[in-house]
Amino acid sequence: MHVHIFAILLFASEYPSLPKLPEIQLVRKENATANGTDDFSIFSLKCEVSTAKETNANYELQWVINGAVSKTNTFTLTDALDGKFQSLLSGDSLKTFQKIDQIVCRVYTCFEGKCTTFRCPTESLPYKPGVNVLTNGPLTVTEGGNVEYIKFTATLPPRFICASSETLTLANGTCEITVFGLLGIESGDRKCSDGTSIPQAVIGWPHSYVDDVIVPCGMKVTETNWFMVLQLAVKAKVDLIKDSNYKRQLTISQKLSIGSVKITRHLKIIEVTVTNMDRGLSCSASGDPHYSTFDGAYFDNYIEGELVMFRHKTLPYAVHTFQRQCNHRAACHCIIAIRSGDDVIVIDSCGPDRTPVLRTPQIEVRLYLNGDLTPGTKIEQYNGGTTYKVRLPTGTVIQVQGGRGWIYMNTAIYLSVADYGQTEGMCGSADGNRGNDFVGGRMPADWIKTWRVEQKDSLYFGSCKKLVTTSVPSDHQTSVVAGYPTYCDCTSDMQTCAPGRDVVSCASSTSTGKGNDITSMLLTQALLPLGCDGGPPAGKRPVFDLEFSPKPVTWPSTGPITKPKVEEHCRLKIEGSIVGRLCGRLLNVTFHMQIEGCIEDVKIGGALVWARASIDAALEKCKGVLEGKEHIQGPDSPGKENPLVEIGDKLCPGDETEGTCNGHGTCRLGMCYGCTAL
Repeated sequence: MHVHIFAILLFASEYPSLPKLPEIQLVRKENATANGTDDFSIFSLKCEVSTAKETNANYELQWVINGAVSKTNTFTLTDALDGKFQSLLSGDSLKTFQKIDQIVCRVYTCFEGKCTTFRCPTESLPYKPGVNVLTNGPLTVTEGGNVEYIKFTATLPPRFICASSETLTLANGTCEITVFGLLGIESGDRKCSDGTSIPQAVIGWPHSYVDDVIVPCGMKVTETNWFMVLQLAVKAKVDLIKDSNYKRQLTISQKLSIGSVKITRHLKIIEVTVTNMDRGLSCSASGDPHYSTFDGAYFDNYIEGELVMFRHKTLPYAVHTFQRQCNHRAACHCIIAIRSGDDVIVIDSCGPDRTPVLRTPQIEVRLYLNGDLTPGTKIEQYNGGTTYKVRLPTGTVIQVQGGRGWIYMNTAIYLSVADYGQTEGMCGSADGNRGNDFVGGRMPADWIKTWRVEQKDSLYFGSCKKLVTTSVPSDHQTSVVAGYPTYCDCTSDMQTCAPGRDVVSCASSTSTGKGNDITSMLLTQALLPLGCDGGPPAGKRPVFDLEFSPKPVTWPSTGPITKPKVEEHCRLKIEGSIVGRLCGRLLNVTFHMQIEGCIEDVKIGGALVWARASIDAALEKCKGVLEGKEHIQGPDSPGKENPLVEIGDKLCPGDETEGTCNGHGTCRLGMCYGCTAL
């Protein structure tokens, strides 16, 4: 036993030992740009060696390509810097090779004076042609927030990567290398009405990348970019759902192809955590009208004029409401204008002239277009043309609902998490602090007037402010189309790219039924903005009484409109209805604002029929909460009916009974099907 130990110690003492294996790295020339397919001068390979602890060690370094020595260097301790020395193998020295299986950096160590007798080889890990994914993960992306990047680079020029496959060497044509990512889908993920799963995250590209290297869900590795550190962007998808945080696997793969011959190899699986930040923020204005801000502050607005309901602080999105007297005691809004980029959608139930409020509403929808429609904008029609939804590129949804036999409209804005803290106007700042939403009492007239729009900034005839193609959020460092970021849905079943794909766009993604997408129809009827040449527009502007100030109204002491009777009526119609009971029990929805608005509307209007606006608003509040739920389609478990579906099937207009659609259709999950008009 002692003899064996002595022999091992003697053997070890004959050779200086390296503290770690030699390492081969790709070195790019600073500011290198490839001039052609045979430009090998832009790179070198570097072998870095950590010196042995012995000061009298000598080193012989060999570059070994495909098993044959290509270059040799010798070193001593005096050649080391900070305990390391290195050798470079120029890219030009590889130009004559047709195929490279592997490159090895081999280092022999010996003691000075004994190098002819005793030498010990240490080799680097084999350096092979291929693609290295530099990002290890895990990654965390936040809904409406940050973009993370998958970084990767090729190890050698593409012709060596293609030559590494025996199958491809037999094919004729040009070899193409693609690196792409696919996100895992699970059974609990949301679905569009056509059954397509909605991925939790999307993939894009840095904005500096040119189109000829971009492919759906990935990019090409070419002779002109292989030596760079390339990136794919990963971003959480905005879905307006208050759901859970998710973990999904992102598989990064490499595909080599010549014609129809394709070889795919998985490179790395990276865990991606998608963090939900949606708080279900919405702003509503109903009746004459009663406002609830994004942060839950309440006020009444009886001011005439064109007013800013919502405006994004940094992006070209806005909602203007046009308010007129509706009963000589208050003002209601009967026109809504929505700006998306440099385009404007006008939903108009009263026109420019002052008209009686009690008449059958004729809702007109107009699209004022500057060039192509702003990518990510969508207009949908519901309930036989009495309800419209406009979806903005950030995911924010504006819903406009016409009154039943009235020209007033109820409006709700469902705020995308991407727009939190970026809003201004009568809907407030969406920063979690309701105390800074407005200044004044329950009817803050002076503050409301600060949001009146000057005639030059009116949206009634569209927007004359044509945008350049740079109006994108600062965190969207991705490839852009017409100024808007492009992302891809990337699963094994779907690789689809479009501007605004980072927002759920299918009409029924929130499971409340399918609307009629009228975007294409409106595009065929689109109008040019009017008055953009400096002159007045060729049409009437809406007429307002800017001096209108409603007089206080007192309750009558007798008759059907006394305060106690109206309070009882409003509570019965809202909290005591089937929908009210179901929403309160299953969704914990409260209707304090809607009941207060109902009481105030009847008081001002002098008739119980004025309660309709608040009853409709209560339905919409319940529907909004229902849409934000994570699971409402199908049973909770096999053989058990989902109770949330029962609520959805009652959330349709009806004069006396919820869910009847007034006999003009069938209610399913909040929408009337098969109806022509309500």
